[in-house]
Amino acid sequence: MVRHNASHEKDTNIQVVVRCREAPTRGAKSNTSVIVPPVFGQDVKITGSPSVARSFHFDGVFGPKASQENIYDKVVSPILNEVMQGFNCTLFAYGQTGTGKTYTMEGDLDSTTTPAVSRVPTPTVGNDLLSSARMSPQAGMIPRTLHNLFYALDKQSAEYYVHVSYVELYNEELRDLLAGTDHAGESNGFVPSGNLRVYESGTDKGVVIQGLEEKLVTSAKDAVALMQAGAMRRKVAATRCNDTSSRSHAIFTITVFVRERAVTVDGEDVSKLGKLNLVDLAGSENIGRSGAQNVRAREAGSINKSLLVLGRVINALVEKATFVPYRDSKLTHIIKDSLGGRTRTCMIATISNAVDHIEETVKTLQYASQAKGIRNRPVANKMVLKSEIVHDLQQHIERLNRDLEAARDNAGTGFYVSKDTYEELTTQAKASREVAEEWKQRVALWEEEVQRTNDKLRVLSNEHAATCRELSTTNETLSATRAELDTTQSDLQRQTLLTRAHAHHERALNAAAFVLQASARTSAGDAQALHAKTARMAEREQQNIQAATLIGESVRTEVERAQASAVAYNESAARQSQQLLHALQSRVGPEFEAALDTCLRQHASTMEADIANAVQTAQTQRSEAQNNCQRIAEQVEVVASGLDTV
Repeated sequence: MVRHNASHEKDTNIQVVVRCREAPTRGAKSNTSVIVPPVFGQDVKITGSPSVARSFHFDGVFGPKASQENIYDKVVSPILNEVMQGFNCTLFAYGQTGTGKTYTMEGDLDSTTTPAVSRVPTPTVGNDLLSSARMSPQAGMIPRTLHNLFYALDKQSAEYYVHVSYVELYNEELRDLLAGTDHAGESNGFVPSGNLRVYESGTDKGVVIQGLEEKLVTSAKDAVALMQAGAMRRKVAATRCNDTSSRSHAIFTITVFVRERAVTVDGEDVSKLGKLNLVDLAGSENIGRSGAQNVRAREAGSINKSLLVLGRVINALVEKATFVPYRDSKLTHIIKDSLGGRTRTCMIATISNAVDHIEETVKTLQYASQAKGIRNRPVANKMVLKSEIVHDLQQHIERLNRDLEAARDNAGTGFYVSKDTYEELTTQAKASREVAEEWKQRVALWEEEVQRTNDKLRVLSNEHAATCRELSTTNETLSATRAELDTTQSDLQRQTLLTRAHAHHERALNAAAFVLQASARTSAGDAQALHAKTARMAEREQQNIQAATLIGESVRTEVERAQASAVAYNESAARQSQQLLHALQSRVGPEFEAALDTCLRQHASTMEADIANAVQTAQTQRSEAQNNCQRIAEQVEVVASGLDTV
């Protein structure tokens, strides 16, 4: 009986807010490059390299100092007011794993306080809703919404009913987290299954989850207890990024039905129906960084796939594409009306200020900024008069009466129903046949898979038999090889002893070789020094030979000059003597001439003897110098030949 009031339709953009929490302990040592206001603002700035630096503007930005109460008062409280006015609203948290999505939506459930009975007057605070001082500061948006909802309903004189449901999307399978629990959240041992189906109702109800239980709650305490029971069943696991990482998407739905008494001119009651979907999306995850393996890796793949489809849906809505891929994922199919539909929607994007998560932070901010471009057309569910409800019930009773009469009139000939019921049953049967056909196709696929598995099993069996035969042959070969190995080991031991002896001998030879090498290096040095000395001696001897040659030539020249001088002197002396003799002969006489001639001859003989001695002495010295040079040259040749031999 949900009807929409088309007269109040108006397009509005999705509200997008950002929450930045302090980096967890494992990343706290990193310097942040994310600049956000400490409590509340509207801008987020990323500083760093030009490829990273940018700024974003949102409807609201909550910094690390913002409390749960701040977020509730500015974001969720207005949404709850619209729900109570008969609107359908959705609040969902999106962001990287470990940035506080579940904390924002649920908070610390262990410290959340709930009153035992909600129908007790309570002092009002702010917008006449329940004071947040009555709850733990760590309480999330869901428990705060439940507390404030029941307090606001209790203040009214109208009759109301509140139903809650809690569904989980895990690996693309829907699980009812409240199945098998009572109104207080106590479990009866029933384990939720993943057999829930999603289909289009074809009416104003939109998308319906078949088989999902809606629990009637009469107080905030019961509602929070159910939420806690469902949260305990939700899939969580530890990764490198988050010790309690949610491995599934979760949707907690609150349905409010309010009947106001005698508000029309005719004095009829009016009923209003509002619905609030509180969606906690699993975090986008980098498998390499989170260290997910096996089951965790498959979970991360399923999470990233559904978030990727959500991104494609947002792109299609922003670009006003003719086709929007809602059905590519059950997540987008369920929240179809919240994206581009008739629902008032708000996104809380959670980010981290750790520099090692800057890439994921930028992607989350881009994702959220793009979502701002989605336009919804929120429509209030039409107020239903009591007379309309009675009229609908009367029509339903009449249809049942027609079915009963048709069954009575044709008793014994079969089962008959009215035309309307028949058409409804036909539609249901058609849907059942479609489901059956789908299951038949699945069974056929499974049978084919079983057949392929059997064929593979036969092939593997044959391969196993062949492998067994090969193993037997290999065992025989192994036995022979072991015997050969024993012999080889004995030979190896002997060879090892010989090798050790050779090694010892080689070490001794190496030591001797090192000594000889050292001696050879010393001898080579000495030989080089001797060659240098010999070269110096040969050069000096060559110089001596050249000096002796020069001396000999000088002596020979001097001797020849002395001989020439002596001959000239003799000739001059002879002429002078002859002249003197002639003079004396003419004056003194023959005796004096004979005495003088004798004296001159003696003097000439003495001079000739002295000159002959001087020449002989020079020749003797020249011969001795030549002999010495010849002897030194022979010694040099002997030393050189000895060095060449070495």
